[in-house]
Amino acid sequence: MKNSTEHEETRHYVYRLYEAILFNLPEQRAPEGTFTVGGHQCKWATIADMLADPASKTINHDVIALVRYNI
Repeated sequence: MKNSTEHEETRHYVYRLYEAILFNLPEQRAPEGTFTVGGHQCKWATIADMLADPASKTINHDVIALVRYNI
């Protein structure tokens, strides 16, 4: 359980990791810049990028660690 900053309440989260090999990305999902998925603004980032970003590190450190230690 952790606090949802978007909904301002404590929520239970279940995470699943998937491995994928991408040969081609649609132009709208290019590694540079941002794109929208389900109404959320997204961008590609390395683990180092996420840990260097204070907001990402504070809000999603548990998720970043999950990915970092399981890939």
